[in-house]
Amino acid sequence: MKVCLAQIEAVWEDIEENLGRAEKLIKTAKAELICLPELFSTQVTLDTGKFAQMEDGVVCSFLKEMSLEYDTAILGSYIRKNPVGLPFNSTIVYKSGEVICRYDKNNVFIYGGEDKGYSRGEGLSSFTLDDIKFFPFTCFDLRFPKLFEKAAYDGADAFIVTANWPVERINHWSNLLTSRAVDYQCIVLGVNIVGKSPKNKFVGGSKIVNSWGETISKDSGVQENIIAKISKKELLINRGKFPRTY
Repeated sequence: MKVCLAQIEAVWEDIEENLGRAEKLIKTAKAELICLPELFSTQVTLDTGKFAQMEDGVVCSFLKEMSLEYDTAILGSYIRKNPVGLPFNSTIVYKSGEVICRYDKNNVFIYGGEDKGYSRGEGLSSFTLDDIKFFPFTCFDLRFPKLFEKAAYDGADAFIVTANWPVERINHWSNLLTSRAVDYQCIVLGVNIVGKSPKNKFVGGSKIVNSWGETISKDSGVQENIIAKISKKELLINRGKFPRTY
């Protein structure tokens, strides 16, 4: 199957502009799964009360509409209202207009103050396309290998990591994505943003890593689609070369 990382140059807290930029990438992707970066419509703002919404809000409505118009699966994320606390950094996947997966970021980035604006999610979630079982994760989750290990025990074939990962730690991002592929013999799709926030600069670094730890497609540091073909057959061949022991 063909997968696409839609690496958007996100404008700080400008939903309308960012949805327009995302649509430009989506309409040219021609892939069976399109993944957008973490909170692509706002970046990781701490003004969560202002931007929090439900699934009938503008961001999810956009994702649903795009998945219908282009008859594909689209993964995006938004600031989800929480009736009993701070909002969640929530990932949602639509397939031809229907929700097939929901995931709330488990590990908020305390160093960046996210605990002041977001509640922590609990548990994992997954969806299956073309016989490949995908588990979504969000940014800081990448530094918690036990979370990925649990997904591997639950039958993961691929990890999708969405992020707002800043340039000063971009080598950590790249190395950790490859490590997760090697550790658990899974395909890894890592999609980051390009752009600036009031405190950080982002230079992308999105890439697709196969289950042997090889980068099969990567970005060039601008707004663009990063595309590759992945398959369950190749995954099983790679696992057969060096059987997993956990």
